[in-house]
Amino acid sequence: MAAEITRRNLSAGALLCNFISHINHSEGSNFYSLYGLPPQRLNALRQHRLGQFPEQQQTDLEWLQRIPKAELHCHLGGILTPREIIAVAEHSQTELADLCRQNPDLAAWQEQIRASVSARDTQSLRFWFKHKDELRRAVKDVPEPFCLIAFVLAFQKNPDLLERLIYHDYPDEVSFQGIGIENYERLGDLQGSGLLQNENCLRAACQILIRYCLHENITYLELRCSPVNYTRGGLSGEKVTEILLQELQPCRSTHFSLLFIASRHGRMSDVYRQIELTAAMLDHPTLGEDFRHRFVGFDLAGAEHSRSTRELREAFSSLHKRCLNITIHAGETAPADSVWEAVYFLNADRIGHGLTLEDNPNLINLILNRRIAIEMCPSSNFQICSFWDAFITQSASNKTYPLQKYLQQGLRVSICTDNPGISSTTLSREYLKAARLCPGGLSQWDTLRLCRNAFQASFAPFAIRREILRKAEKHISEILEKNDY
Repeated sequence: MAAEITRRNLSAGALLCNFISHINHSEGSNFYSLYGLPPQRLNALRQHRLGQFPEQQQTDLEWLQRIPKAELHCHLGGILTPREIIAVAEHSQTELADLCRQNPDLAAWQEQIRASVSARDTQSLRFWFKHKDELRRAVKDVPEPFCLIAFVLAFQKNPDLLERLIYHDYPDEVSFQGIGIENYERLGDLQGSGLLQNENCLRAACQILIRYCLHENITYLELRCSPVNYTRGGLSGEKVTEILLQELQPCRSTHFSLLFIASRHGRMSDVYRQIELTAAMLDHPTLGEDFRHRFVGFDLAGAEHSRSTRELREAFSSLHKRCLNITIHAGETAPADSVWEAVYFLNADRIGHGLTLEDNPNLINLILNRRIAIEMCPSSNFQICSFWDAFITQSASNKTYPLQKYLQQGLRVSICTDNPGISSTTLSREYLKAARLCPGGLSQWDTLRLCRNAFQASFAPFAIRREILRKAEKHISEILEKNDY
């Protein structure tokens, strides 16, 4: 009897291993616990589709918000909405008041801006918004970013006007499509390397990010930034990094990781500065241990036409020698060759966007076989490039978003926000936007598959990734067991 029990246990274990192996290698593998649901529940997940009916949006969004999610592509410089930009600037009001007392020219200039805001003189205000360098140095001898802070605080009682100023040319979803990468990036000029030059503002932005993650049920987030770009206000790249580690460390609801970014545009010396900061922080005598725990990789961003990936191969060699994870913005606005270069010249572990990857079937097969993950950002992709959207009739002649094709081919696609503040989105809304961009929408099953892909493709160390994924799966199982969908 004992021998028979042992034999059956071994047989059951083998069956389980074979079943899990089959799931892992099958197209569309999902959270393991889902396969134990009753057949009718599984069918419901596969049949209920998101992104087909506008009247169903709110219900779908509420379901998406309850699902634990991972965010792999989120830029610190694009997290703030116009109202949050004002809220962040308010954390430096005391410093600004002191500067105004010391510099009457600054006080007078801010009064001029306030008068323009009260008069809703968008023409004069647009001048400052369209000329960021002049705005940052509007008054002589005022350190950055206090001219910008003074400008933003002039809108405290008129936040709607600041929003209209930023999105002047793109007042709605229909007009906010296909605007190109340069126009899109200009929408973030008031934040990022502008407002976040100041320590108080940087800390306040981190707290807004923490609250956002809690509201969106984001349990893992990789925040990418370029600390050397935040040093014009007196901070060092090392200090910027220390602030991020301090502010994001206490959060228990979300595990935050950091990625550093080098940009294709600008000087090569700036690329090397960011890479050198990475090395300095990894070897830092006091911050090194905490940094190594939170830092998970390096990113290359910026307009793809401004510098070939081939030119950056030597610069990235020191990162490769340290065996760091690499993600590359590629195939967003450039042909599939850009993705090819990212894979072959920079050894990319993940690709940001990858929209033109569909044009190279051989490269798709390579990425599939190497299990290179694709970070897709539906709203920013739509806003920069324009695609067909089920809810926007004016998009009927646009090309089809490649997400559905990538899923059918078995690629490890994750859904991300890119710049939630600039794009006026959230991670839950990105899943809904992804469904809208797919003919026929996405099923809840596919949505959960995308969710699992994000956890699995994270750069978190194996033990942390496994634990975060386990907790997410447990939470999802509890939601589905309650028939809460």
